[in-house]
Amino acid sequence: MKGKRLWWILGALGIVLAATAVWLLLPKAPQEQPRSIMVGGIVYDCTEQETEAPLEQQIIGHVSSTVERTQLPAQDGQTNFSESMGQPYAQVEGQVALYYEGAWHLCVQVYG
Repeated sequence: MKGKRLWWILGALGIVLAATAVWLLLPKAPQEQPRSIMVGGIVYDCTEQETEAPLEQQIIGHVSSTVERTQLPAQDGQTNFSESMGQPYAQVEGQVALYYEGAWHLCVQVYG
């Protein structure tokens, strides 16, 4: 009786371990990243916080390329959201401001 019970427990444990292994090996959907821009080799996350328009001399470039929202920018002047393509960005008080959706938004350093 104890032998059958032990085999039943071991079998159940084997099924749980196999199911866990399959779940861990299944491909995961890529996670969406926050809106980001790379400037000077540093990645900045763009916030919803609007900021005043920068001075003309503070504008340091325009968005030149984009990547998918599931990726982080890897080149200067690159963002991960297409609606920013061609839009100006500026260096403002040690951070970056990016123009999109009709307003200037503050972008804060996170990587780099």
